[in-house]
Amino acid sequence: MSFRVRAMLTLYSGAGKRQTPFHDGYRPLFAVREGELASGMIELQDRSELRPGEAAVVNVRFVRRHAFAAGMRIQFFEAAEPLGHVEVLPE
Repeated sequence: MSFRVRAMLTLYSGAGKRQTPFHDGYRPLFAVREGELASGMIELQDRSELRPGEAAVVNVRFVRRHAFAAGMRIQFFEAAEPLGHVEVLPE
């Protein structure tokens, strides 16, 4: 069982940021609360990949339910480097 969040995802670009696109099914770490990271699987809705600097509406699937509210902004990471953020959309 999983918990789905609909969100607008922005993938950062620029020096020191990710230089390659990611594909449907990508699983970065999300800063779901202060000091708590959770793995989430990104489901792209209208494309097969997302390139640095692009934004798209996505679904993010988490194993556990987290307390998200519409408008929340959540960064996602690869190791310690923030790659982008999602803004939770109303259902």
